[in-house]
Formats: sequence, C-alpha cells, structure tokens
Amino acid sequence: MHSEENTSIKSGKKSKPCLNCDTLLVDNATHCHQCGQSIKEARMTVRALLSELFTNLFNLDGKIWKTLRKMWMPAFLTKEYVSGRRTSYFNPARFFAINLILHFLLLTYTMSRSDLGLDSMKDAADITKSELVTQYDTIATTLIPTADSLQLDTLRSALFGDARHVDQDTMFASIQIFTNLGEYGILKKDAYSLSSQELYDKYKVTGWWDKLFIRQTIKINKNRESTLTYIIGNLSWVVILVLFFIAALMKLLYARGGYYYVEHAVLMMLLHAKAFLVLNLLMIASLFYPSPDEDFLSGFTVIVYGTTAIYLLITMKIYYQQGWFKTILKYIIVGIGYLISLFFFMLLVTIIGAALF
Repeated sequence: MHSEENTSIKSGKKSKPCLNCDTLLVDNATHCHQCGQSIKEARMTVRALLSELFTNLFNLDGKIWKTLRKMWMPAFLTKEYVSGRRTSYFNPARFFAINLILHFLLLTYTMSRSDLGLDSMKDAADITKSELVTQYDTIATTLIPTADSLQLDTLRSALFGDARHVDQDTMFASIQIFTNLGEYGILKKDAYSLSSQELYDKYKVTGWWDKLFIRQTIKINKNRESTLTYIIGNLSWVVILVLFFIAALMKLLYARGGYYYVEHAVLMMLLHAKAFLVLNLLMIASLFYPSPDEDFLSGFTVIVYGTTAIYLLITMKIYYQQGWFKTILKYIIVGIGYLISLFFFMLLVTIIGAALF
C-alpha cells in the first residue's frame, strides 16, 4: 500500500490528504492507510451523524459491547491488551476513568437527595431559635412571675424543643482531634457572625492546627453541599492513588515474572472498572425504582466489593499462573497493602483538601 502511495505521488497524480491525520491518500482508496478513517466528504450531515452514532452504539461487535461482554474476565482482557490486540477493545484507562467519574457523580447526586443534614441554613435557624428561647425565658421570669412553671416549661419545650440559650450554644464541644477545641467555648453565633481573625482574637486561639481546624469546620458548616461535592471529588483521587500504588506493589511481588508495570495497572483498572460499573447500574436503577429499604443499596455495595475481592484472588491465579499457595500469600500482602494505602492516601488527601478548601 505504501508503494502505491509513493507511485501515485511520483507520477504527479493529485492525492488529497486525509481529513483526520493529513496523510496523503492512495488513489481510489476507501480508507486512510495511516489512521483507518473512512474517506468521506468534510461536511457532516445529520443523517450521517445519527447513522454513525447508532452504528457505534448498537454494533454488538463494536469496542464497547465487546469490552462489556469480556468485562467479567479482567485477566483475559489484560492479556488481550498487553499482547497488542488493543483496537478491538475499549481503552482500559478510559473505561476505568468513565466509570469512576460516573460513580462519584451518581454518589454525589444520591447523597444530596438523602437526609444527611446538608442544609446549611439549619445552623442559622438554630442560632435564631437560641436567641428566641433566651428572650422567652427572660419574658417568662419577669413579666409572668406568677405563671405555673410546669406550664411554662411545657410551652417552652413545644416551641423550641431542646434549644439552648444563645450564650450556652457552643461549637466543637465534642471534637478532640490532636487537640481539645471545646476548651475555647466558641459560641455558635460568634462562629457565624465574626471573621476568622476576630474569632481567634476573642477566644485567644493561638495554635496553627486549632486555627486551621476551626476555620475549615466553620466553612464546611456554611457550605455543606459544596463540601460534599469537594470531598467526593477528592475520594476519586484516593482511588487513583491506591490503584497505582497496588500496581507498584504487584510489580515487586511478581518481579521475577518479567511483567511490566503497565500490566499490573491495566489489571487493577479493569477490576475496579467492573466494580464501579455494577454499582453505577445499581445506583441508576435505584433512581427510577427506589427501594423501600434504605439499607438495600449499602448492603449491595458491600456485596459488590466483597465479590471484587474474591475476583482479585481468582484473577491473580489466572493471570500470573502461579500455585495457590504463592497466589494466596501474595493476595494477602496485596490486601494488607490496599488497606494501608487506602488509609494513608485518605488521610493525606483529607489534610491537603482541608487546607485548600
């Protein structure tokens, strides 16, 4: 084919370039010999656009459907990709990224719809309620001194519930992370009305960690839905970091096998993509057909991750072709490494994320 192109060019025949890669096309060719794109006119019609869409979407021999059919065999897909048969399947990194992003988008949407106390106005309402209950107690004791105390307490409870006086409603009372923030006695009304520096000066906050934690906690309480989106976005980075760390660990465990790092990375991508794919389908189904049991989705998520852990053991046995004793031993090491790296990267991303939020 290359000789035909050279002959065509040398003979002075006009050869038009490929619209995709600008390679000079061979005369009478129907596809570009460089990138494989069909030779068509530059102008795309609506009919051609829809035709290409439905062809790619419903072609059962296409990359997407072929990958989905083999999704339950990550060892097979990894061998296919590593051996060079890559155009037949969807790119594993792209497939993993799509399922990862979709999963956390669905998770954000699902959690925003659930009753998780994400309403940032609740604290403002609590402050107003504390101010009202303070005024109520003042009026009750000064203007109605002869009223029955039991009746006043009943009315107070009915109107304000367990609301405390505005000068008793403090924040951080139960928070003790590397320090006891409750000792400052910061009032909730001050936390929402004063600037950070005014808060530090009034309550004599001096420690760097205390200042950071107080500032970020107040910011989180003021923007809870934004915080949820931010946290879930950071979790996606945790998954990516853990994945590549485990791939490096498996590179060490199978160093004698001559495997490339990318093989372990592709294998882990496909395993995680399978888990996220199942969870995504379940979450989408739950949006249209909500279960009356609120714990159903959580229970099924545990099952999916449990089966993925078993899948990892089977996949390691199939892909690396070692005996069961060595496979189980390395599987245990990978599992411990997974838990340690998950904790470490979650802590790291949380600290960095809290400082940057």
